[in-house]
Amino acid sequence: MNLSTKIKFAFILGIGISPITIFHQNINAFDECNIKASEFTDKYNFKLLMYFSLYSTFLVSILLLLEYIKKNIKMIEVLTLFFLTIHLITGAIIFFTFIAPESYLLTCSKEVVIVSVICSICPEIIFICLLILGIAIGCVIIHGIFVLIKDHIIKPIVKYDIKNLCFLGLFIWNGLLIWSYISFEKYPVNFGVGTSQIIFSLFSLIILKKYYYKLKYSLIIVIALGMSVYFIEVFKSPYGLTPFGIISFSSIGFFPVYFSLKKTKKIYKKYLSNQTLRHQEMPKEPPAICASGNIELYN
Repeated sequence: MNLSTKIKFAFILGIGISPITIFHQNINAFDECNIKASEFTDKYNFKLLMYFSLYSTFLVSILLLLEYIKKNIKMIEVLTLFFLTIHLITGAIIFFTFIAPESYLLTCSKEVVIVSVICSICPEIIFICLLILGIAIGCVIIHGIFVLIKDHIIKPIVKYDIKNLCFLGLFIWNGLLIWSYISFEKYPVNFGVGTSQIIFSLFSLIILKKYYYKLKYSLIIVIALGMSVYFIEVFKSPYGLTPFGIISFSSIGFFPVYFSLKKTKKIYKKYLSNQTLRHQEMPKEPPAICASGNIELYN
């Protein structure tokens, strides 16, 4: 038996024997912890659970050594699987009790904590593996979401002229604004403010087509009038807030959308520029010289 095998045997036996030894040497501490456990839960008896976990851990360690020494014995495999199942179930209960918020195990002695950790070592390893797997899957999902956003949102925005996209969005918003104004606005004070807002919002369509970089000044007026409509309806109008007031208030989102579209296109253009200017790998050998004296360049 080589040294590495001896170390494995010692480790397996240590996992099986050490918790039982600590348990019986500190039985009073486990009795006290059992009393605390009964105050928190009546779903199981903590001390009885520890007996099952300790002895299943011990038997699994012994059976694993026997299986290693005497391979392919069916009875040993069946017994190992049986006691391993008990160990995993009891260990999982101890482990999830231990990590639960305000766990009673945290108030028990350090000997109880040490034995609990040793008895639940397999569930701990499984939990860590599942956690790592979950994080990996989460990263893959997030990457997939970013790819979808890039392929189905950013690229279509860049493909079509941003001015036309803004014009389409503003045109639809104007249509909704006029419809809500005709259908729902009844307060006379708001007729003048609402009419002014509609005029400036329609005027913004012309500015967008002719003077794109001056659009922000027109949008400031539209937003100011939209906010006025909203506050008049909320604080003055006897009819309360209407769809016209809600749509008018939504004009506050013009600036974030406008600058987000500009920023998106700018970032994507920079990305394409960097891709184009990426340095090509230089040839590792000097170019060959032909018999004529000309240098043959690499493709």
